[in-house]
Formats: sequence, C-alpha cells, structure tokens
Amino acid sequence: HADEELKYASEAERKIEMAKRAAAEEKRKAGLRTIQKLVHGALANTLHAWVSFVKQAKHEKLVLARFAAKMKHRHVAMCMMTWCEYVGQRDFLRKFMKKLIGGRVFKEKAHALSVWRTFVFNMRELEASTGSANMQELVENLNSKVLELEAQNALLIGQLGSAKAAKADQAKKSMQRFIQQWKNKSLSLTMQGWKTYTKSAKEEKLKMVRFLRKMTHAWVAKCFEAWRDDIKGEKRNLFVIRKVAMRMQNGLITRVFNNWQEFVSEEKRNRVTL
Repeated sequence: HADEELKYASEAERKIEMAKRAAAEEKRKAGLRTIQKLVHGALANTLHAWVSFVKQAKHEKLVLARFAAKMKHRHVAMCMMTWCEYVGQRDFLRKFMKKLIGGRVFKEKAHALSVWRTFVFNMRELEASTGSANMQELVENLNSKVLELEAQNALLIGQLGSAKAAKADQAKKSMQRFIQQWKNKSLSLTMQGWKTYTKSAKEEKLKMVRFLRKMTHAWVAKCFEAWRDDIKGEKRNLFVIRKVAMRMQNGLITRVFNNWQEFVSEEKRNRVTL
C-alpha cells in the first residue's frame, strides 16, 4: 500500500508539473504572438506612414511644378505681348518715317523742279529773243550786241553830236546793267535755291537724327524696365516657390515626427503591458 501511495503521489506531482509546463509554454507562445503582432503592427504603421509620406511628397511636387509652369507661362505671355507691342510700334514708326521722309523728299523735288522750270522758261525766252542754243552762245550774243551797240553809239556820236551821244551812252549803260542784272539774278537764284535746299536738308537730317535718337532711347528704357520687371518677377516667384516648398517640407517633417512620437509611445505602452 505504501508503494502504491508513493506512486500515485509521484504521478500527481508529475501531472501537476506537466500542467505547469504546458501553461508556461502556452504563456510563452501567447507572449510571442503578442510580440509578433506588435512588431507587425509597427511595421504596418511605418509602411503606411511611408506610403502616405511618398504620396504627399508626389502631390506637393506636382503642385509646385504646376505653379512654376503657370508662373513661367505667364512671364512668357507677358514677354510675347511686349514683343508684339514693340513690333507693332516699329511697323507704325517705319511707315510714319517713310511717309515723312517721302513727303519731304517729294516737296524738295517739287520745289527744285519748279525752280528748274522757271529757269528753263527764262532761258527759252532769251534763246528765242537772241537765237542762241546755250548759255555760252547767249553770253556771246549779248556781248556781240553790246559791241554792236557800242559801234552804233560811236557812229551816232559821230553823226548826231553830243546830245544824241549821251542818249546812246545811256542806252549802252542800260543794256550793260540789264545784262549784269540778268547774270546776277540767275546766279543769285541758283545760289539761293542751293542754300535753301542745303539748309533744309541739314535741318531735316538733324530733326530725323534727334527723333530717331529719342525713339531709340525710349525703346531702350522700355526694354530695360521690362527686363527689370521680369527679373523682379522671377525673384518674387522663386521666393514664393521656396517658401511654399519649405512650408510643405516642414509639414512633412512635422507629420513624420508626430508619427515617430506615436510609434515610440505605443512601443513603450506595449513594453509596459508585456
């Protein structure tokens, strides 16, 4: 009976020990499963945070690219509008200058033609009255007439006496004055016309140079102002883009830090629970 009681006691202890071991093993497995769940949850949270971060970064990069493209297209449109305005103004000025120069040249040519026609009419009248074909022949004919008048005057002096000689001498002097006046008038008209044409040409050239210089300076100033405005716009847009990018980056860093804090807090809570 004592052996059987010892056997039964050993068997009961053995069962109790086995039950304890089984409970410990089950507790260990439950702990492992909990740790695995926690690890898998942390990995899932990390992966989810990383996916959200990448998606947000792509979206913000796309937004920045669109914003920069809009800014660039707006500046390109402004440059195109300025260039079209410049080309239109240049065409208008080119046509205006052609009309102005053409009108001035036409007036000068018309004036020169009028002077030339008057001179030709006078020459034709003199040619018709003297029978000469050119200026040299006309002068020679007039000189021959003067010589004829001198001979006639000498003859009249010999024939008519002092009174008629005085009249003949007066007629000779009148003819000489007429010839000299005609020569001086022709030379004076020619010289006056040449001086007027030269003076007008110089004045028109000076006015044209001043006008073109003013227009050139005006367009240079306008182009410089447009370039300066474009540089200011580029700097302002670059500052805005950098500011927006910095804000987005700071927001992402803040979200990552908050996620990391939550992850660390959850890890601490899980460790305390275990």
